[in-house]
Amino acid sequence: MFTPLRYTEEQLRLEINAVLDNRQQRREVLQPIWITVEICQQHRTGLADEKSASEDQQQHIAFWEYGGYTITRKLVTRCINEREKPDKVADVPFLPGFEYLQHYYVTKRNGVDIGVPIEECTDEELLAKAALYRAQASRLIAHANEIERYVDLRRARKAAVSE
Repeated sequence: MFTPLRYTEEQLRLEINAVLDNRQQRREVLQPIWITVEICQQHRTGLADEKSASEDQQQHIAFWEYGGYTITRKLVTRCINEREKPDKVADVPFLPGFEYLQHYYVTKRNGVDIGVPIEECTDEELLAKAALYRAQASRLIAHANEIERYVDLRRARKAAVSE
């Protein structure tokens, strides 16, 4: 029989986003590993005391630590990346004369995606982000063109069949 979970992904997301909001208010880098450790430490009391645990219990503790850390780490990265999506951009421009500029950008440092305040992004990181957006825009336009071409072909086939 399945027992409903007492802690859900939605709750974990709320917890992660609260930490991210707090760090962003302080203009800190959003480093997934730091945030993951902070959240996992808050839930450490839910595990048995390793010092008094048997060897078998220690294996179970290690299992839950690994699973909790791994899931939290993946979700932290997802939450950071979601903050860069256009629908998450503030209505108020960041700087006068800039409509789309964001306070934070996700960039890869030491092989890890992290959220970095724009003031701390290097010129190279910002220019790479601009190049990425241009490439995405051209692919999105090409994709839209293919959809329209497909609809036109499908309509033409239907018209040919009905004649």
